[in-house]
Amino acid sequence: MIGVALQDDWTVRRSARALWLLVGLSVADPGVGQVVEAVEEVTLVEVPVEVSNAAGEPVPGLGKADFELFDRGVPQALSSVVQIDPATISEASIESLPMSSRRRLLLLFDLTFSRPASVLRARLAARDFVLDVMRPEDLAAVMIVTADSGPRMLVNFTSDRAQLARALETLGAPGLLRDHRVDDPLRLLVESPIVNPGGGLGPLTRGPLSSGRTTTADDDAQSAEVLTHLRSIGRRVEDQGKRRQRDRIAAWAETLTVLGRILGSIHGRKHVLYFSEGFDDRLVVGGQGDSIAKDAVRGSLDPGDQSQAQSERDSLQRERGEQWHQSADDNFGVATLREAMTRVIEAFQQADAVVNTIDISGLAAASDAARRGRRASLQSLALGTGGQHHGGSNAIGELLERALQSSMLTYILGFQPQALVLDGSFHELEVRLSASAGLPRGTRLSHRQGYYAPRPFQDLHPLEKKLLTADAVMTAAPRLELDMEVLVAAFRATPKAYLPVIVEIRGPSLLVGQRSETLTVEYFVYVTDLRGEMQDFLTHRAVLDLQQAHERLQASGLKFYGHLDLNPGRYRVRVLARNAETGRTSVWTSPLTIPEFGSAVPSLLPPFFIEDRETWLLVREPAVGDRVTYPFLWKSEPFVPAVLPSVLRDQSAEWVLVAYGFGEEALTVNGRVVASTEQQESSQGHLELLEVEVGRGRSLLRGRFDPLNLAPGDYQLEITVRQESGGVAATTTSRILVAE
Repeated sequence: MIGVALQDDWTVRRSARALWLLVGLSVADPGVGQVVEAVEEVTLVEVPVEVSNAAGEPVPGLGKADFELFDRGVPQALSSVVQIDPATISEASIESLPMSSRRRLLLLFDLTFSRPASVLRARLAARDFVLDVMRPEDLAAVMIVTADSGPRMLVNFTSDRAQLARALETLGAPGLLRDHRVDDPLRLLVESPIVNPGGGLGPLTRGPLSSGRTTTADDDAQSAEVLTHLRSIGRRVEDQGKRRQRDRIAAWAETLTVLGRILGSIHGRKHVLYFSEGFDDRLVVGGQGDSIAKDAVRGSLDPGDQSQAQSERDSLQRERGEQWHQSADDNFGVATLREAMTRVIEAFQQADAVVNTIDISGLAAASDAARRGRRASLQSLALGTGGQHHGGSNAIGELLERALQSSMLTYILGFQPQALVLDGSFHELEVRLSASAGLPRGTRLSHRQGYYAPRPFQDLHPLEKKLLTADAVMTAAPRLELDMEVLVAAFRATPKAYLPVIVEIRGPSLLVGQRSETLTVEYFVYVTDLRGEMQDFLTHRAVLDLQQAHERLQASGLKFYGHLDLNPGRYRVRVLARNAETGRTSVWTSPLTIPEFGSAVPSLLPPFFIEDRETWLLVREPAVGDRVTYPFLWKSEPFVPAVLPSVLRDQSAEWVLVAYGFGEEALTVNGRVVASTEQQESSQGHLELLEVEVGRGRSLLRGRFDPLNLAPGDYQLEITVRQESGGVAATTTSRILVAE
């Protein structure tokens, strides 16, 4: 169960007693000898399906009875079928979309087989795309990849177009981010939004675009810095290489196979936009035996050019002193490389990742045999994964739009596989249209090939963990594996509001599956504005020695204190906490409104119930920069607020309330109690104002709440503060538990 206290936007989310694990997330077994509340574990598999008629138009209005689904040949009962039409998605409904229905776009730049000048040009076209074409519900990521160092994440899957644009502008060039770089472990932020005094990076990124906008001296300097950065990577590739081209292709194939396997952990269909010039596929399929012959059949290569291509090949071998290497491989390719390419394609197919290749070499001479070979390698990768190859043009922006223009109505089929073994194995899926659907001949259906069973969290690749964590933060799908409560409140400060973030996790839920003597808890807090742009973040790793902390954790739990700094406005707060060993995770999200504290409109923070500070193990964020006064004070004495107050029936509890905009006039307080489950007001319970302290532009109220004859249960406590003269008033709400 999750409670939240927020300025002006009070929401309470209640949860079913079930644990929903979406494919790719792990389950940990309870530790030996530990007593925990029994929770039903369910794995929900979501399968995106597209149905079109003979004319290629989407078929709407289908339901459960119209589909048949098989997992490894075994028929499965569908638990849900959700129809998603991109044309009807509004920004207000994005948060409620199934995770599998949100399109994931991976902008992947190949630095192994691309010239720096080509990458330099392509990055601006990609920037145009994310700023002007990407849909609001899309999540996109930017990576660069080399055969020697593997994939490098520049920005993780996010809807923040400003961060994506900045990552594309710089492509990781360290000199361009030195002043405003942020150390975000999830790579959701590339650069702090404070570089734009108006908030956000958007206006700063709309400079020279490849569609003809005028460049400036600053833009030229930025491009020069990126070009230097790309050339340095290219030199490292060559220095570490000095090996035959086939070895580089083999290393490249292994890198992409690993990346495809990692993408399999991310929900939904992934659209990979692969920016590259490709490699000469004659090195894989053979100089004359396959590629050239195929080109001749297609009519793209005059048979007379075959001798010219062979002559070029022989000349290259003589330069390398390899003329003695003439063998069957030279005519028919290398079997191991063909197998490696097959593994690449299978990895992306099984990950439900469609690769659209974007040839960034621009216009090339049609008689260039090596160019045709490079084009063929890109075509093979695209067609093998169900994507398309786009090239033959210097207008890369147009190629990008063409690559993703086939968005269709999608059905999300959900089912719960029985007795699923958590071993990471691949489960092949088959989806059919049932005879009862009555659809005409020519109706076509496409769906993902299968899914991977979850694996133990500790077995996941580090990049896989990063992708999964960021995906959980951005999609904000509820996860309740930890018994977690969150409190966020906005205190007036200069120049920005000061927002304490308090996260409470009950100890027994943290210890489930824990086997080592060291408990590591990771906290990730991110704030986005209504456009989806990141505004602030907070991360922390708390490490505890269980030999000392186990007893306290079992009795209570862990309380983390950190803070954010934000301007007035409307936001969404996202909090993720997890046990770093077992992967048990909880995700919480809620809207947040920070008022203009200088206005005449009064505002109240939620009531902070004073809690015994010895109850919890306390963890704080490290102090960085200017020290800020701890905000939870009464007459200069600090207190620890309860995130979810729990009051015994025969006792009372004291609270402190912070009020802004009431001036120095005397105040009155009224309260009422509402049962959370029934939404009915109770005549029981008593609220009493004990003392008021006025000064520094705010009022502090201290009071007492007495449950009186309230039955044990979950309640909402509503408090209204009003000027005694009957003037301005404001109301705030707090969730409260009454216990025996």
